[in-house]
Amino acid sequence: MPEVTVIRRDGLARNIVLDEGALSLMHALRDLGEFDVVGECGGCCVCGTCHVFFPEADLPRLTVPTDEERELTETLLCGEDRSRLACQIAIAAIPTGATIVIAPEER
Repeated sequence: MPEVTVIRRDGLARNIVLDEGALSLMHALRDLGEFDVVGECGGCCVCGTCHVFFPEADLPRLTVPTDEERELTETLLCGEDRSRLACQIAIAAIPTGATIVIAPEER
């Protein structure tokens, strides 16, 4: 199970171990209940409520985003080149030591 650092919206960093039984990073973060990851669409890549950032150094270690994911993150107010949707990332694809930053809430 990958050990990662998650930085909450309030700036608090937490080291956690991700549950490999979770369907996606979104499910793992949502189930922990402390990271304000909603996942309104249930993981269908249509809402952006599981928007996260990865540091540039971690991006090459992840799977490449699909065109659908890239298009959605480009429409988000806080979207950046380092944006990802947690619902589109399998736990197995996240390297140990990665840093995950919860993106600001879309308003």
